[in-house]
Amino acid sequence: PTGETIETEIEVQIPDPDNPDVTITVTETIIEEVFEEITNSESTIHEINSKNRMYGGQVGFRLVYPRSRWVYTTEVRAFGLANYQQLVLVGFDSDGQREFVVGGELRFGAAYMLTRDISVRFGMEYLHFARGIARAIQVPSQNDEDVGSIGTSFGLTINR
Repeated sequence: PTGETIETEIEVQIPDPDNPDVTITVTETIIEEVFEEITNSESTIHEINSKNRMYGGQVGFRLVYPRSRWVYTTEVRAFGLANYQQLVLVGFDSDGQREFVVGGELRFGAAYMLTRDISVRFGMEYLHFARGIARAIQVPSQNDEDVGSIGTSFGLTINR
C-alpha cells in the first residue's frame, strides 16, 4: 500500500415497508487502501525508473611503484555525496527525495613499458556505495540501498 486511502460514499434509497410513499436513505462510507500495481503484460506496462544525481567530494591517495619495465599503481578513495533522487513511475507523478551517500573506491593497476613512450596497461577496480542509492522497482521509502561493482580495464598509453 502507498499509505493513501480512498473514501467513497454510497447512498441507497430503500422503500419504507410500513408506508409505501416514504423512502429511507442510507449512506455507507467505503474506505479502500490504494496499492501500486506493477504489471508486465501486453496491454499494460508500468515501470519505476530511478535516477541518482550525486554531488560531493572525495579524499584519497595514489601510490606509484616503478620496478624495471613495470609500473604498479594503487589508488584508494573515500567519498561523501548528496544524492538527489528522482523516482518516476511511468504514467504517474514523480517523487523526489534526498539521501546522503558514503562509499569508497579501490583500484589496482600495472603497466608494462614497451618503449620509453609506449606502455600497455591493465587494472582492476572495486567501487562501493555503502548507502543512499535508489534502485528501480522498489518502494520509494526504501531509497537507501547499497551498491557495489567490480571491473577491469585494459589500454595502451602513448606519451609524446
